[in-house]
Amino acid sequence: MVFLTELVGSAFPIELGYNSNQLGILYAVIPLISALGTHLYPFFKKKFGTKQVFIFIVISIIGVTLISPWLTFISATIAILYRSFLSPNLDILSIDIINNRVESKYRTTTLSTFTLIKNLPYGVSIIFIGKWLDNSSASHVSFYIAVCFILLFGLMYVFGKLKRRTLY
Repeated sequence: MVFLTELVGSAFPIELGYNSNQLGILYAVIPLISALGTHLYPFFKKKFGTKQVFIFIVISIIGVTLISPWLTFISATIAILYRSFLSPNLDILSIDIINNRVESKYRTTTLSTFTLIKNLPYGVSIIFIGKWLDNSSASHVSFYIAVCFILLFGLMYVFGKLKRRTLY
């Protein structure tokens, strides 16, 4: 998900044709939208539970990313704001899950390792994705990254089912 928010997410408004004033307004509104999403996280967690909120956020972000090549200026702006509303909650959820499942004496190391593992693929592949963005469009690159995430989650689901079946 780091790819979508850090690299492709910042190239997408430029591809849509935002001028400098519109980019300024958009990037002034995004922190406010993100703060609102973060503020509402405890409400959604309490109402729906951690697992359901996590699944909803992942599916929503991937879904919005999948349809991004076909969005118009207005709908793409709404999609950018929607993704900005949800994406900080993914980090909060991850930290929340680690805090609930790891003893306090191992928590700092676990959080540091998690951050490293989360950001490592981004650091390793930024050159290739940046080159891909230069040769293609941000919406198409994000579309293919979303497809890769779907395939990855599908494989994780299948292997998880196979592993459970062999354990029982």
